[in-house]
Amino acid sequence: MVNAAIKELNEFVNDESHEHLALERELADIRMTKLQSIAKNADDPLDSLLAMEMGAYTVDMENRSEAFQVYDKLAEVLDADLVTQRVTPAQERIVELIKIEQNDADLVPGQKVPDFTLSDLEEKETILYDVLVEFWASWCAPCIAAIPKLKELHSTYNKDGFDIVSVSIDDNFHDWEQASEEQDLPWIDVGEMHGWDGETAKAYGVQFVPKSFLVDREGHILQKDLNPDKLEEYMSSWFNETSSSN
Repeated sequence: MVNAAIKELNEFVNDESHEHLALERELADIRMTKLQSIAKNADDPLDSLLAMEMGAYTVDMENRSEAFQVYDKLAEVLDADLVTQRVTPAQERIVELIKIEQNDADLVPGQKVPDFTLSDLEEKETILYDVLVEFWASWCAPCIAAIPKLKELHSTYNKDGFDIVSVSIDDNFHDWEQASEEQDLPWIDVGEMHGWDGETAKAYGVQFVPKSFLVDREGHILQKDLNPDKLEEYMSSWFNETSSSN
């Protein structure tokens, strides 16, 4: 009886959650459509600029060409100082986002990952290879939730040569240090402290966290963006095949 009630409650919560998310997406679409209309059609260029800065194309990056057209138009009519301070940096940011997305698209299984050398909390430098590269942050709840399972996998396969390098995209050293100590990470833990703008994060096309790359000893990608359960399946299969071939 109790179990049935709990099941019914969970189903209700899930239904409510799905409805809530759907409503949020609908409202976000309405907001974005209105902002895009203002950005493209406003009589006052400052209204257009404000709509752009409020996120007219932040999510809808498929219409980047429209965003560039709006910024190009604004660059022609706004004060030169305003263009330098607010229009040009926004255009450059879109170009950078395109490059980051392309980096992510290029990093597929079989490709070699970019080299990087970063320092850990004790300022010892670490060089990549033969590891799981896991991008994370102290504020990322899914990242923290994945750590116990990653610890299990690390404990199971570390003797076989498997290791993990976690790369923090925090922008505050204290936040990174505190989270690392709280989680008691047993693997290599490095950071850039530049948030999303870190050169390593950009080179790996990081647009969300957690983001991971399973890399072999030659630096080639085996798999990417595996959740802990999928990683466990892959690791089990991989090491079983390796043991059999040996």
